[in-house]
Amino acid sequence: MNFRKLLDWRKLLIYSHRWLGIAITVMFLVWTLSGVVLMYYGHPQITTGERLLRLEPINFSTATVTPAEAAAKAAIKPYRVRLSLYDGRPVYRLTRNSIGNWSAVYADTGEVLPRMGREQALKWMKQFAPEHASTMTYDAYLESPDEYTRIPTLAGYVPLHRIAMNDPAGTEYYVSEKSSDIIQKTDRKGRILAISGYVLHNLFFFRQRTWWTPLLDFIAWTAMLMVVTGIVVGIWRVALKPRFRHKGVQSYTPYSGWMKWHHYAGLIFGLFSISWILSGMIPISTFPIPGWMEVSKRVESNGEGFIMGTPLFLPDQR
Repeated sequence: MNFRKLLDWRKLLIYSHRWLGIAITVMFLVWTLSGVVLMYYGHPQITTGERLLRLEPINFSTATVTPAEAAAKAAIKPYRVRLSLYDGRPVYRLTRNSIGNWSAVYADTGEVLPRMGREQALKWMKQFAPEHASTMTYDAYLESPDEYTRIPTLAGYVPLHRIAMNDPAGTEYYVSEKSSDIIQKTDRKGRILAISGYVLHNLFFFRQRTWWTPLLDFIAWTAMLMVVTGIVVGIWRVALKPRFRHKGVQSYTPYSGWMKWHHYAGLIFGLFSISWILSGMIPISTFPIPGWMEVSKRVESNGEGFIMGTPLFLPDQR
């Protein structure tokens, strides 16, 4: 074994780029293709408009309990409060933070709702989607999120009841045991696109794992190292004048065939690749940017009376 060659910085650059490229190429391909899907289809969801249009109109005359009194009954300091009807009675739905952990309190008596059971969820869904009442069935009880409810904004709603409509589109609804409310809707097409795009692009299969963010960081920095070493090798190996000869033809690169075009393409698209990797690193907070979390807190307008960082109450009605 020639240790001098192993310690040669030029050989180290070449072999680092080569083996990092071999190791991460599949991940890059998956990231690229899933990113294309993600650009045109995000994640399945039930829209605020659809949910509100299907809810019963609220009779405010029976809501005699104030939001503050309801919060006291639930023993929480609410971050967000909604008022809607549940089984013909007004209900406050309150959450402790911006992404869930819900409680429900009757607005006419101040009684805290017990957690919604399987039969109650099925009964409520038949009222919510009466056109599917004859075909819907209880599908699953989820104590942890599945691939379509693993996004952070739905984390506080678990456990969930998943109910299948058994229609041609393969529609499924998710009802929260905590908030006694529908929080997600998927169909067969949306599930396929979600797996192919949003879930795969962000490796959301592992979203609840403690090593999920470190894994994304590791892949991103490994990819960055691969591109940087490739650019360095590419610049070092290219000639300003054609001094290499391949089959009697002068060339600016020592490579031939596919490797020749890999050399030229790497020089042209190397900087684009760096910007592309950086764009993927920023959303997962790979860089310790001061105040990043504050910047990421954006005002959301979703029709449900919610402003990030500010408790707000609005009726949950049509």
